[in-house]
Amino acid sequence: MRELKAPHEGAKMFKLRIIERGTRFYENVDIDEDRQLAYFNLPAHNGLQSTEELYDFKMVSMIKNVFIKIYDRFGFN
Repeated sequence: MRELKAPHEGAKMFKLRIIERGTRFYENVDIDEDRQLAYFNLPAHNGLQSTEELYDFKMVSMIKNVFIKIYDRFGFN
């Protein structure tokens, strides 16, 4: 499995304090506005594995535009 890389040094970093079913932990979130990326790092907790996610706002925007074009073309109601 490839290791995800957090956005570059200019990213805004947030440490979110979370309490889930009595378990306290921190989720790290880095927002890179220049590259339109968000990196999420969630530690293992409550029997769940740790997770890392890289969210690409540009890709999501492109996918939404494709669905809009399909919708417009075929007129799904």
